[in-house]
Amino acid sequence: VGRVQIGVDATTGRKKTKTVYGATETEVLSKVDALRMQKGKSLDFERQKDTLTAYLAWWLEDEVKPNRSANTHRLYDQEMRLRIVPLIGAMKLKAITGMDIVAWMSSMVRKKATNNMRKRALRTLRVALNRAVKLRIIDINPCDVVDMPKTPKREVIPLEPFQCGELFDACNDHRLGDAMPLAALTGLRKGEILALEWPAVNIAEGVLVVRRTIEEVKGRFGTKEPKSASGRRVVTLGAIAIEALKRRLAKALEEGFDPSEVPLVFPNTMGRLHRPSNFHRAVWMPIRDAVGIPKGFHFHDLRHTQASLMLAAGVPMKVVQERLGHSSYLLTADTYSHLLPGAQADAAEKVDRLFANVPN
Repeated sequence: VGRVQIGVDATTGRKKTKTVYGATETEVLSKVDALRMQKGKSLDFERQKDTLTAYLAWWLEDEVKPNRSANTHRLYDQEMRLRIVPLIGAMKLKAITGMDIVAWMSSMVRKKATNNMRKRALRTLRVALNRAVKLRIIDINPCDVVDMPKTPKREVIPLEPFQCGELFDACNDHRLGDAMPLAALTGLRKGEILALEWPAVNIAEGVLVVRRTIEEVKGRFGTKEPKSASGRRVVTLGAIAIEALKRRLAKALEEGFDPSEVPLVFPNTMGRLHRPSNFHRAVWMPIRDAVGIPKGFHFHDLRHTQASLMLAAGVPMKVVQERLGHSSYLLTADTYSHLLPGAQADAAEKVDRLFANVPN
């Protein structure tokens, strides 16, 4: 027989031990060594006996909540409540296999869940169990054996330059309309534009600094830092964007919102942060509809329009990445490479020119 201390009871303060048995001393010593190894691999040996529901509750509260955005926490919590816990939450975390994950995905099909719903649920569980692997609570992630359900990407058709001109003209008379040309010509997100403050704008130098963004979750909203270091960036302004900011500054002064007293560039009528959902309904939708832009075109698609305009002008993909504040070049290339339909033909032509003077 052998015993190993595996922790301390948080309530009583008593030592917790694990006992192993064997037919020989060598067998027991081997089991004791394995236990000591396991003790170092897990934050709490007893947690391995927990159900998936118990682990996910801990993960959401102690891992996600302190380290991720409120919106990410909300999305993970939603997937857990709707599609993970009700179906497989009672299973023991340590006992879940790849076959169980396959069966879980099949059960969602029978419950008429769309591929997009299944994809979100699987992605959430995979992230949660990846953390369990890193903490050495489980040895492998059973979600790794399942391929992500295929979902068609929403096709975004960026605005053509003449459409941008029509939109910009329609924005001139609205107190916050200048947000639209700024978005289409800088690639700033809606939250970044609504959180923008005059001290971060230098009209004379033609630059602005993205420092904050607005996040709206369950009716509550407020500012926060961008989620990645690349999101905090300096953006150079072109002539049209500079004119838009000059117009907005003139409107602010007419409203009595002196920048020294109301630092927000695009505040609500009270001079405070504009709720993103209200901006969408009261500002973006009426102007979009008046111009005749399709209803499926979102404000965020102005960001895609900026990427399209840059690539059409021959701007390198790396510069596009930095201007949009993407965390990686791969993300930018994967999102916008389809906007370069002539890139392969151009590449083939350039390669051919290398061989033009090579003797046969």
